[in-house]
Amino acid sequence: MGLVGSDDLDAQLTAINNTRFLFANLLGKQYSARSLAFCCLVETVDGENWPDYSPEGIERMSIQLDIPDEVVSQYWETLKKKSMPN
Repeated sequence: MGLVGSDDLDAQLTAINNTRFLFANLLGKQYSARSLAFCCLVETVDGENWPDYSPEGIERMSIQLDIPDEVVSQYWETLKKKSMPN
């Protein structure tokens, strides 16, 4: 699984826009917002580029990855620590 790299500004902006779009469409859904937001940052699954960042595509990725919220929380904490200035 690959995450959007910090040296590709276009990929970062795409991930941010995908996250915004996802949150705008989350109401009434039964998926974990944390997991879906995390999926917006994933570039590859099983070594293959993920082609679909529509709300439905993100939901399919979340189902395919099946990552528990506790694990996603750990990733978020690691990402926050890495993004904080020393």
